[in-house]
Amino acid sequence: MQKYSDDIDALQLAMKSEEEGYNFYSELSENSANKLVKETFKKFAMDELYHKKVINNFYESLTDGKEPDIPFSSENEGSLQKAKTIFENANEKIGESARADADVIEPYKLAVKFERDGVDFYNKLRGKSTNSKTIKLYEYLTQMEAAHKEMLDNMIDYLENPGSWFFENERWSIGG
Repeated sequence: MQKYSDDIDALQLAMKSEEEGYNFYSELSENSANKLVKETFKKFAMDELYHKKVINNFYESLTDGKEPDIPFSSENEGSLQKAKTIFENANEKIGESARADADVIEPYKLAVKFERDGVDFYNKLRGKSTNSKTIKLYEYLTQMEAAHKEMLDNMIDYLENPGSWFFENERWSIGG
């Protein structure tokens, strides 16, 4: 356990950060009247709990004196796919009028900042760690937060200009 002693405090901080993420997304979900916002942030809240579980399992291995394992499972990949499905079905749920609705867009902008901060947080922890397994854990968490940020950025682009979003992202073209 000696080789991981510097990581114990950082992992506790990471678990606290993921718990704060769960609370943040749960509150955004609960306070929105928009079904798309509710679904998106409920899903993200569950992802934050999954991240906390991964960190906690890693932490418990360290504190029990065991070699930690990083479960890069398909559980979270399926979770990200579900979030993408929510996004792909957005047009049916919100309609054209959501484009200018600040009550719909603002929570996504807040979440982008939150995820950007998460990416920075895990990058800093990775930079301070000297153990390859802990570094891998932080890289994994950075990727998960970056994936959330990318989905949120795409959702904002879609909400602000659905026609342009489809043209850019779905490669729609005019003509034959």
